[in-house]
Amino acid sequence: MTDVALIACDHGLGHVRRCALVAEALSERGASVTLLAPRDAVARVRRGLGIDTTAVTDVEFRTHTSAAALRAGDARTTRWEQRLPDLGGFDRVVADTLPEVLAVRPDTVLLAQFVWHEVLDGVDATYRARAAALLDTATTIVGDDLFAMPALRERQGFVGVGRYVPATVGPPTSPPSTLLVSGGTTPAVVAPLRRLVAALQDVGPGPFRRVVVDEELAPSGPPPWMEVAGHDRRMYDDVALAVVRPGLGVLSELVARGVPAWCAREPGNAELAHNAAAVSGSDLGRDLGTVPGGTDAVERWAADVAATAVAAGTAGWRPTGAGPTDGAAAAARTVLA
Repeated sequence: MTDVALIACDHGLGHVRRCALVAEALSERGASVTLLAPRDAVARVRRGLGIDTTAVTDVEFRTHTSAAALRAGDARTTRWEQRLPDLGGFDRVVADTLPEVLAVRPDTVLLAQFVWHEVLDGVDATYRARAAALLDTATTIVGDDLFAMPALRERQGFVGVGRYVPATVGPPTSPPSTLLVSGGTTPAVVAPLRRLVAALQDVGPGPFRRVVVDEELAPSGPPPWMEVAGHDRRMYDDVALAVVRPGLGVLSELVARGVPAWCAREPGNAELAHNAAAVSGSDLGRDLGTVPGGTDAVERWAADVAATAVAAGTAGWRPTGAGPTDGAAAAARTVLA
């Protein structure tokens, strides 16, 4: 039996989500898997994905990754690998996005569509130089072949895979009827999307049976056709159009189901700009650009997006997803090869 340590970047749920899927795929192939990640995030993504991976050993671990910490050069974030347990007993080590682990296990397989020092404006110069040098030592990088950024895709040792979604996910068998609004927890995006939700309350759901929004975006007294998003399979199977911050996790769920993704993003994040361009360039949705600043500009933006989304309705949904959905399985095969 192959012993595998799988380490998740803890910035948001998308990284933990991908690691949970790969952990399941590794376990199904006979590996003994230890997942190092925040336990609360692991439990949340497993509920949403419908995973009950009792064969995986969960270990509480946090990398404390944030844009602010990387820009400040906070050692708790930039030297997170110094808090790792001894990895010497593992046959394979896999890490999501963060090349610092290569300092202690040079044979680590990276799961990455981007790396922080290449996508964030204004990161600490010392951190940037060290991360770049460590990344140059990576021998294997596994990434989504639609969303991986060129800086990784063009590296020797890059292995492209399909979307990271549960193996049984595909386009729904009947036309969906839900509008999704989701922005994660990034304040620069959450505030404009709250205004979008308010604008949707003014214009109504139009052709959509319901509108589902993140808990952070939900009004205190929502209309009967508005609900808090569960981010589980049942919800995604009924989404016909989505206005989202374009992180890989939510885009994977949408693209695999043929759902148009309208991408709204904060400034200063090249990964999100790349993801939005990949979506719009592949005719899988729209790049709405960076969300505006200033109260008046946000109000105008929210009203325009709400009206446009309601007018577009469910017509953009197509009953075929985009590309393979074997990301987790293909990543597991690469790790165990």
